[in-house]
Amino acid sequence: MAYLNLSILYRDKNHLSRSIEILKKGINLSPNFMPFYTNLACFYRNSGQLKLAIETNLFIISKNKSDFNSYYELSGIYDFKNHKNELNFLLSTKLENLNSSSKIYAAFAISNLMHKQGNFKESAKNLKIANDESLRHKKSDANIKIKHTEFYRSLKIKNLKNKFSNNSCKYIFIVGMPRSGSTLLENILSLNPEVTDMGEVSFLEESIKGIKDLDDVFDLYEKKVINQFKSSIIYTDKYLFNYMYCPIISNFFPDAKIINCVRNPLDNILSIYRANFLNQPFSFSLEDISNLYLHYFEIMEEYKNKYSATIYDYNYEELVKNPNTIIPELINWLKWDWNEKYLSPHENKRNVFTASSAQIRKKFYSSSIGIWKEYKDLLEPAIEIIKTNEILADKMQ
Repeated sequence: MAYLNLSILYRDKNHLSRSIEILKKGINLSPNFMPFYTNLACFYRNSGQLKLAIETNLFIISKNKSDFNSYYELSGIYDFKNHKNELNFLLSTKLENLNSSSKIYAAFAISNLMHKQGNFKESAKNLKIANDESLRHKKSDANIKIKHTEFYRSLKIKNLKNKFSNNSCKYIFIVGMPRSGSTLLENILSLNPEVTDMGEVSFLEESIKGIKDLDDVFDLYEKKVINQFKSSIIYTDKYLFNYMYCPIISNFFPDAKIINCVRNPLDNILSIYRANFLNQPFSFSLEDISNLYLHYFEIMEEYKNKYSATIYDYNYEELVKNPNTIIPELINWLKWDWNEKYLSPHENKRNVFTASSAQIRKKFYSSSIGIWKEYKDLLEPAIEIIKTNEILADKMQ
């Protein structure tokens, strides 16, 4: 357990090579302790070593054919073409006979595999089973997020010249809804050698909650950055729900940049619903995802008017379709020197801890654009909600 916990601590510090080394030492001591292999497979995926991730998950299944977490992990990175027996076992499993956790992982895994095969009807069926089961155990937090956003929207902040203005220029806040292309964006930006990509750190939210006077928010945020990351010229903060705090960023980080990640609303909603976000229970309900998306979109339209100089709209579809135009535009907005390497984010070797950790290792692909149309029946509740906004209704086309 000490080796296992130590590997997790190093993972949290973004030292995956050290985490993997520690797990291997643990395996040498106790080769039958399966949690070592579960974490090892995950860390291999995070570090882009997909072949080793596949081999490790297949090993886990060879020891326990009912380890549906490993089936789920594999479903995102492997097609089982050389493991037909394992695939047949998964597809023939009676979900109603499984415990809740196994049922969720098995249903998500089957959905992923059916999606790859183009069997979208079966994919949708299993997707609903997985999310409905998840929602039985976790109450959605969509309303909490909306109320939280409204609180900071209505907060009266004094517009004073900020003493931290000169220092805040080093921060880039990437905001938006999950599954909106934000990991690809951070992969592009982190190709700049002057950038430290912090990933999904909740430093700003923690800083706001940890003070009585908002004038101290920049100091506390900067201390958190310094404590966890090496000194850098530029930092990217990809905690997407920082969109809630745009008024605070714009007032207390006045020279910081905010990049708002935009994607077709229904593709975005479907992708969230397919992601198995264990720590985001709003993602288990299409209605709650859609209501939160609608609220996010409308409040960002307001903030883009208020803070237009510091907010840039990054459109995922446009970038994928025309990277040679969109990426230079983004780099120019940031006032960075151009380099051709920004056009090859798939070659970035950084560690990635999000649901997109496997996809970003690929070259630009457009297969997910407009995929919501294959799930139109499933998405009816989302369509009804999204079309109440005229701008979003147009984007659904």
